[in-house]
Formats: sequence, C-alpha cells, structure tokens
Amino acid sequence: MPKSQFTEIKLCLLTISDRALSQSLQSMEERLWVRRSVNEAARPPKPIYATINAGAMISKVTSPVIEIGHTELSR
Repeated sequence: MPKSQFTEIKLCLLTISDRALSQSLQSMEERLWVRRSVNEAARPPKPIYATINAGAMISKVTSPVIEIGHTELSR
C-alpha cells in the first residue's frame, strides 16, 4: 500500500465503518504493520498511513486480490 489518507483507504473498503477502520489502523500501528504520520502542511492537518515491516509484505500479497474484488464490486 502506498502512502494513503484515511479517506482514500475507506474508499477502497466499501463496507467498513469509520470506527472499524480507525480501530483496525490503530491495531496495525501497535503491531508495527502501519506507520501513521501527519501532513502538517495540509489544512486541516491530515494523517497519512503507510505499510511497514510485515504490513508491507501483507499489503504486497493481498493488494492484487483487493484490486480484483474492488473491480468486481464496481460492475
């Protein structure tokens, strides 16, 4: 997963609630799968998420599957 904002991630996960996504991202951050940084130059400041460590490997493996599923749901 390239660096993404919360709203960009949510758009890819059509059925997830804001709360569930937020809790999932926090959990992945605690496991050191995701790094959260804040773009202070944006107004309002925006958190940016990027996969790291095992999260990067998981993202690389599952990304094609997620893309196929997203394409199928869009039809």
